Amino acid sequence: MALLQRTRITQPPRPEHREFQEAIRDALAAASLGDLAQRRGSVVIGVTSPSHGEGKTTLAMAMAGLLASDLGVDVVLMDTDFETHSLGVEYDLAGEGGLAEVLDGRLSLESVVTRIPNTRLYVVASGSMPADVGRLARSGDLVNLVDRLKKQYRYVVLDLPGMLNSSAGRTVAPLCDGVIVVTQSGKTSSGDLERTLERLEGVRVLGVVVNRWKSHVPRWLERALGIAS
Repeated sequence: MALLQRTRITQPPRPEHREFQEAIRDALAAASLGDLAQRRGSVVIGVTSPSHGEGKTTLAMAMAGLLASDLGVDVVLMDTDFETHSLGVEYDLAGEGGLAEVLDGRLSLESVVTRIPNTRLYVVASGSMPADVGRLARSGDLVNLVDRLKKQYRYVVLDLPGMLNSSAGRTVAPLCDGVIVVTQSGKTSSGDLERTLERLEGVRVLGVVVNRWKSHVPRWLERALGIAS
């Protein structure tokens, strides 16, 4: 079966800092993604945060790129956050069709999957801002679309909405085999993290990544999540 793809000329942004890359690899190892892949064949990973601006898109991009390069497998990174359009901006796809246009029937999935040159990474931007985000997120078409991607790619990485910014996050997260939560030291409060985890009830949380080292996460919660040092 042929890969869904559309090739871009531009190169993707790449976090080059070695310590950053090693931290992502450590997070992937801690999440036991290899075990999930062996059991399920294809894995859907969600990356979210309590709110916007806490680094979830940066982590999703880095994780997808490292999975593709380190494991030598095909990985697709899809933006399901219709409000920020972050992947469209980062990969120079802003203003082009994406997930929203596929879900409302204006474009085919094949036409919006972009291959990053010289990699095994593929990207789907969020597309335009839909009139009813909740309806699109609840659509059975989204479930079918994710199932199609699972047949094509070993890993499907979803850049989810911030859990406290959009009700759509609660709808899309259950489509994932596991979710990583990104928080930012000095910005994310313990209350915001607790509310985020409450909204992810029933979803497998693979771990919490704390940006900028110092955490406002309560020690009891760190221990419960297995992220305490």
